[in-house]
Amino acid sequence: MLAGVTAMMLMLAGMEWKYLFIGIGAALPGLAVLLLMVAFRRQRMLVFLNPEADPQGAGFHINQSLIAVGTGGLTGRGYMEGMQKLFFLPEASTDFILRQYRRGAWVHGAIAIVLLFAVLGYRGPARGVSFPGFLARLTAFASATTILLQAFST
Repeated sequence: MLAGVTAMMLMLAGMEWKYLFIGIGAALPGLAVLLLMVAFRRQRMLVFLNPEADPQGAGFHINQSLIAVGTGGLTGRGYMEGMQKLFFLPEASTDFILRQYRRGAWVHGAIAIVLLFAVLGYRGPARGVSFPGFLARLTAFASATTILLQAFST
C-alpha cells in the first residue's frame, strides 16, 4: 500500500514513467526473495490464491469471511445478529468489518458503503485540485488514495 501511494504521489509530482518502471524493475528481485524465500510469507500468498487448500488452518479466516457474507442472504440477519464474529473471525471489528456489516444488514447497506468509498474516490481528488498549494493537492490525493487502497484491498 505504501508503494502504491508513493508511486501515485511521484507521478502527480511530475516524475517520468520510465524512472518509475526502472525503480520497480530494480525492486522486483529483492521483493521476490523476501516473499518467496521465507516460508510463512510464501504460505500466506498461496493461501490467498487458494484458501480451500487448508480450510482449517491458514485459509480459515478467508473461508469464514466468505461464510459470513453468504449466510446473510439478500435481507441480512439483522443488526448485531451475525454469528461469525463470535468465535470464527477473531478480528471481525477491524479486518472484516464490511463482511460483518453485510451479514447483519441488507445488501443495500453494503452497496451504500462501497458507494460512499466511490464518492470519496471521486471527491477527494476533485476537491484536492481546487487547493491553492501544490503540497496541499498532493496531500489530498495521498489521503484519498491511502483510504481507498486500504478499503478495497480486503
